[in-house]
Amino acid sequence: MNQAWFRGLVAVALVLGICFRFVNIDRKVYWHDEVYTSLRISGYKGENVVEQVFDGRVIRPQDLLKYQRISPEKNLADAMDALKKHPEHPPLYYIIARFWSQFWGQFGGSSVAGIRSLSAWISLLVFPSVYWLCWELFAEPLVGWIAIALIAICPLYVLYAQEAREYSLWLLTILLSGAALLRAMRLDSKRAWFLYFLTLVVSLYTSLFSTLVATAYSVWVLASEGFRWTRRVTTFAIASLLAVLAFVPWVLVIFGNLSRMLVQTNWITVPRSLWYLIGSWELNISYIFIDFDASINIILVPRIIVGLLIGISYTIYYLWRKESKRAAWFVIALIAIPALALILPDLILGGRRSTVARYFFPCYLGIQLAVAYLLADRISISRFSLGNRRNTWAPAVLGVLISAGVLSCGISSQADTWWHKVARYRNPQAARIINQTPRPLVISDNWDVNFGNLISISYLLEDKVRLQLVDRPQLPEIASGFSDIFLFAPSPDLLLDIEKKPSLKIEPLPEVNFPIGRLKSMDGEF
Repeated sequence: MNQAWFRGLVAVALVLGICFRFVNIDRKVYWHDEVYTSLRISGYKGENVVEQVFDGRVIRPQDLLKYQRISPEKNLADAMDALKKHPEHPPLYYIIARFWSQFWGQFGGSSVAGIRSLSAWISLLVFPSVYWLCWELFAEPLVGWIAIALIAICPLYVLYAQEAREYSLWLLTILLSGAALLRAMRLDSKRAWFLYFLTLVVSLYTSLFSTLVATAYSVWVLASEGFRWTRRVTTFAIASLLAVLAFVPWVLVIFGNLSRMLVQTNWITVPRSLWYLIGSWELNISYIFIDFDASINIILVPRIIVGLLIGISYTIYYLWRKESKRAAWFVIALIAIPALALILPDLILGGRRSTVARYFFPCYLGIQLAVAYLLADRISISRFSLGNRRNTWAPAVLGVLISAGVLSCGISSQADTWWHKVARYRNPQAARIINQTPRPLVISDNWDVNFGNLISISYLLEDKVRLQLVDRPQLPEIASGFSDIFLFAPSPDLLLDIEKKPSLKIEPLPEVNFPIGRLKSMDGEF
């Protein structure tokens, strides 16, 4: 590969990757999970808000959205109190997000673009971090540049770079702690080990899944030392133990709210069939390189998954055969330990932990490191064997991967929703139908994830829309003066209550693949 052509390709991938992280950053629906980000950093607890708005009164969308904004009546202590009620999410990202939102508030309020831009800016730090990690692992600049190109246009990372959630920060801390560990093992100095301790603490306070990454690092340290207890292993154990001790304050918060946490995360234990799990794993792996939304990837992936899995397996085998076992063990541990920790409980106990793509960030990073090494090594060989066509496939593969990523990110950037907006993917479509009517009223009740979804759709509703929300699954006394009455994701009990009223019927909206319908009165009156 011509060196100038290669540099140009990497530069284009990097520039486009940066652009994709910011273009149309506020276009996609501000969904359920992001709603809870804004709710918590603003110092509100969900149950308190429910008491104030799910009381049968007719309210405006803005009456819900006010709980998404930081106000003088709620300080940092209130935000921390709200965060402690959800200990499954460590507080670091959310504390930063609160200060970030306060900063943006000086320039016109806490907009969707403002809060999401924090993740986008954090994601830019991933580029120098992955280069540092690759340099420590392979000592070859070419691997680092290819890794930057692959990560820059990785559809999955771009999606979460536009999310008001902690996952871009988590990816950054995985890279920094990994690079710091490699450096500490190389230099074996107090300063280097302190840096590893510091980055591991930051990672733990970003995501509980960092414990899986720390476990992977432990396996790698033992493997790189020949599974012997050496001085480096001792120093690593001390640094890791100190990091765990630094995390104890949040561990105490977890134990103090353990029953609440188990209820809030109970959804991951819902059983899924083996075929469902396998299909999810295939889809999630494909999102590293290509993403045309789940509806298209479901059709596309079965046609390419065998080749994709063979290719990934070959990159790991190639790394094991060509590079030092030290580097190979690092990549394998980063892939295998978190993956097994998520997959085995689903297979043995039942559940769907392993279907959540964002939990596999360490595994995907390991795969990308292996791919970057393979391509870099073959491109280096092709420079010295211009007459041998067998060594010219790597530049073509790199070009295809970058093209697939750019195309995926380009399509996604124009959409108002995407597959990762699980609850609710169809909110934009439902909002358009509601907004088309002259005087709409939306009725709903508090069940399942409705609270977050109602705030989510409120971002999309026009000022003319009114909402009537109830905490109990009983139809409220419907106010007059509305042209259309919509039922938004009603609970089974609310539907049962409506069925008991012979004068009412629910008219489905076949154009929307979503639990919303029009409520009609047979006698023309409510």
